[in-house]
Amino acid sequence: MQISSFLPGKNQGHILITTQTQNRATDVFSLKIGEMEVIEGALLLLRRAKLLPAHATVEAVPASMLKQAILLTEILGGFPSALDRAAQFIEETACSLSECLEHYRGEQRVRTV
Repeated sequence: MQISSFLPGKNQGHILITTQTQNRATDVFSLKIGEMEVIEGALLLLRRAKLLPAHATVEAVPASMLKQAILLTEILGGFPSALDRAAQFIEETACSLSECLEHYRGEQRVRTV
């Protein structure tokens, strides 16, 4: 399959395609972005969801909140784009970290069945 068939005809703007597969198209620029460490990922999640000020340190996070953010980071594999999407979900739906955890745990159960 050629990735160019999914791209717009005009050379305007930018398109970001993410994948976990190692077999990528050869006609596009590729940049490997690795998994984040759990604390780093938890902080990204909390900051992006606006549950924590942008420059707050891990010491400023209540223990129960940090534990839930770490669990979410682990469930999402530490992938920055997945953490960003989860944080966006939290922010837009005003759900709690525990509700978000249940959502992703449910998704995980569905995939393993």
